[in-house]
Amino acid sequence: MFLLPDIVKNALSSSAEPTETPADGHYWYFPADIKQAILDQNTSKVRKAKQKHADDLKPNLDLMGKKGSDAYVTVTNESNKQQYQLCETDTGIMWTYTIDIQHIDAKVKATVAVGSFSKTAKILGISTTTLTNLPSQIADLTISTIAAKVVGTFVAQRLGGAIYTAALAAAETAATAGLEAAGVMVSELVVTIASFVTGLIAFIIVGLVVYFVLSAIHKSFGLQVNVYNWSTTEEWDIVEWYGDNADMQDTEKKSEPFKPANLPAVTNKITLPDKTTVTSDDLAASYATYTVVNDNNWMEGVGIGLKAVSNTTVIYMKYVIHWRVDNELNLGSAASAESLEKFYKGPWAKADTMSMKLELSASGSLGATPIIALTPALSGESSHMYSYDVHIDATAKQ
Repeated sequence: MFLLPDIVKNALSSSAEPTETPADGHYWYFPADIKQAILDQNTSKVRKAKQKHADDLKPNLDLMGKKGSDAYVTVTNESNKQQYQLCETDTGIMWTYTIDIQHIDAKVKATVAVGSFSKTAKILGISTTTLTNLPSQIADLTISTIAAKVVGTFVAQRLGGAIYTAALAAAETAATAGLEAAGVMVSELVVTIASFVTGLIAFIIVGLVVYFVLSAIHKSFGLQVNVYNWSTTEEWDIVEWYGDNADMQDTEKKSEPFKPANLPAVTNKITLPDKTTVTSDDLAASYATYTVVNDNNWMEGVGIGLKAVSNTTVIYMKYVIHWRVDNELNLGSAASAESLEKFYKGPWAKADTMSMKLELSASGSLGATPIIALTPALSGESSHMYSYDVHIDATAKQ
């Protein structure tokens, strides 16, 4: 279940409806007008909302860049007196919160959440993961403190230009400090937390990606692909990628640059710390983020193809940044090509296409599935950083 700090819950409206526990993963809650802009394929409005969201949370990341994990402070949630870690600025809130902790056979099982909320844009992001086989003496505040140290240190290192493995090592060192004496070995815990929060951090502000991809690593072009699942009934998995002069970021092994992702079915119901259930008009999507840069940066762009599957359906998506001419994109289904590579090497949408919609046929008890693709720009980005958003089953609220 999603437990939000009291500091965030006032942005949502409460309801007494029951809720189900969503699967571990990454989720975004968007205001209704932004969801409508996606449905309308209004690339300009979506771009402005994402920029406002980035502007709101940039001070939080800047604070982490200066202070590392000290950007977080320990606070007490008023409604249930639980302590958690909070990083708040005038425009944004980030937190780490232990949702649940259980003692099972002398071991601890805990669910931890890392969250962000942009006060102006009203966009809420939550990533949750369940940790098992933790030492029996670990406490809920210890877990959220470790998570805060990982996030704060990792962000500070990446903003400072450190590569992924160096940033991860620094985060592990910071999180482990002072805990060995208590017999708490957190190496595996740190790696798990770092793995699940990096997607959230990368999405929070594209400028962060610009800093650590383009400036620090001296690449010429960057591309961030965000895939959202809006379905309340069907989960999707991203199972394959195809790279065109592409170096996948956030990986320590060049030979294994791709991590499959699960996009669970979603709910717009959230449980608050006081056990109140919130049903928000700000609808939810689970998501995954992939960032690539051009491997050879001498007069070459970069492209990527991704394959997403459900129980019955295949989706292909692709985007390419060209060196001198406008970028291109396309969507496809299993009928488009027999493999992701052949789809990538096949036709592109017509020139100047910034948005498109693909309607997948109904299957079994499921209705037709709309797929919407959007890009805010096909050329002219001064940062040389572009984004491509693909929304699965984004439909109007009934």
